[in-house]
Amino acid sequence: LPKRERAFRLKPDLLLKRSSGETLLILDTKYKRPGMSGGQPSSPEDVYQMLAYATRLGCPRVVLLYPQPAGATSTRREYEIIESRMRFIVATVNLRRPLSDPSPLIDELGEVLRPFARSAEGKVVIGG
Repeated sequence: LPKRERAFRLKPDLLLKRSSGETLLILDTKYKRPGMSGGQPSSPEDVYQMLAYATRLGCPRVVLLYPQPAGATSTRREYEIIESRMRFIVATVNLRRPLSDPSPLIDELGEVLRPFARSAEGKVVIGG
């Protein structure tokens, strides 16, 4: 048999882990307009990527984060993959604000992550 090589590098942008190493949350950012069609993400590739992360890392909690388009309201939609434990959130955040005071951005990210807050009780390590 020929030697197997890695086909793809599966590394999300941000992982929240317990100090034991258990992955609590996967967060991946996209630097493009969020495509939504009929309330569903119109980029199945992004969803497939998140499913690959969740499967490889054994973590059913995933956030797909997009920049909020100018003049648009924030988007936060939660989805569940049928017949699996995987839940994922597609959200936008407003990056068009001065970062001299990061509090509004931190608050907005807190609102996006709130549905997963109960899962993160105990000591958490951030990695990426």
